[in-house]
Amino acid sequence: SGSDITAETRTLKIDSTKLNEAFDKNFDSVFKLLTNGESGIVDKLLKRVDNALDSSSGYFTTKSDTISKQIKNADQSLARATTNLEAYRVQLTNQFNRMDALIAKLNQQYASFGF
Repeated sequence: SGSDITAETRTLKIDSTKLNEAFDKNFDSVFKLLTNGESGIVDKLLKRVDNALDSSSGYFTTKSDTISKQIKNADQSLARATTNLEAYRVQLTNQFNRMDALIAKLNQQYASFGF
């Protein structure tokens, strides 16, 4: 065989020696195999590349949209966490202020007893 398709890497390897021999023996048939309208190998490859590069639904656009959504979700999670942390800080500050006021009041009462 003059070619090998590797599924793991999605690569097509063509033996250039065998391809050149095929061109030498029957150029028209090989050319037709490679470029025959929509059924030619080159045409199929170009169609796949065009689909991958399509600006509305291609692989890169879809991947970019997915990453953008993940970033947006992460930003929203960070905003929620920041809001929750700020609310917790306010709660602790209020508790500390109440405790501080209570200690001051107890110290004042303690001092009024002459200790």
